Amino acid sequence: MIASKHSRCNRITMVLFFFILIFGLTACSATPVELQLEIDQIETKYETERVAELTDLFSESSYSDDFFNLVLSVAVDMEKEDSALGYYIGKLTENVSIIVCMDDEYDSWSFKEQYDFAYGLYSEIVPTYKTNRRDYSFFDYYFKENSANYDKAYDLEYCTYDSYDSDLSFCVQTTNNKYYCSNIFGGEYFCINEKEYYSSIFDKAYGTYTSYTCSVCAKEGVHVYESFTGQTEYYCKQHYEELMDMLEAFGL
Repeated sequence: MIASKHSRCNRITMVLFFFILIFGLTACSATPVELQLEIDQIETKYETERVAELTDLFSESSYSDDFFNLVLSVAVDMEKEDSALGYYIGKLTENVSIIVCMDDEYDSWSFKEQYDFAYGLYSEIVPTYKTNRRDYSFFDYYFKENSANYDKAYDLEYCTYDSYDSDLSFCVQTTNNKYYCSNIFGGEYFCINEKEYYSSIFDKAYGTYTSYTCSVCAKEGVHVYESFTGQTEYYCKQHYEELMDMLEAFGL
C-alpha cells in the first residue's frame, strides 16, 4: 500500500515535471511574431495608463477651470537602426502630445498673461508626469526581466531609450492660433504660430528690458558683442551681421 502511494506520487511528480519543462520550453521558444504581439499589448496598456494619468493631473491642476478641453496622446515608437559595428539597435521613444484648448479670448491677452498661463500650467503638469514615468511596468518590461524578448522580437543586439524631452509637445490652442511652451532649451521659451520668442521679449513683457542704441547707427542695438577690449557693444541686426562677416574674413 505504501509502495503504491510512493509509485503514484512519483508518477504525479514526473507528470508535473514534464508539464513544467514543456511549458517552459514553449514560453522560451516563442516566435518573434508572438513576442511582438505581447509587446504591442504592453505598449497599448502603458499608453492608456499614461493618458489617464495626464487627464488626472490636469483635472487636479489649479488651472483646471480656465480651459474647456484637452487633446492628449502618448505613443511608444521603436526605430530599428544600423550600428557602426554592423548589428541592429532599437531606439525607443515616448512621444507625448498635450493640447490645451482655450477660448479665443486667450488671443487678446497680453504676452505676459499668455505666457504666465501656458508656462504655469506646463510647470504643474510636465515635471510630475516625467517623474512618474519609471513607475510603470513598461520600463520593467524593457529594462529588466523581458529585455531579451524585446531584442529577439525585433532582431536587435540591444535597445536604448531616448528621453522624450525632444518629443514632448505642449500647446495652448485657440481657433486660429497655437502657443507652444517648453523649458527644453534651458530657459524661457514661447512659440506663437511657429514664431519663437526669447529673452528680449520676456524682458519687455516683465518690465526689465533695457534699450541700447546701435554702436553704428540710431537703431536699437538688439545684438550684444563683447569686444577684445573688454567693452560691451550693441548692434542692430544689419550692423551685427556686417561685424560678424568682417570678423570671419579676418579669421576671428
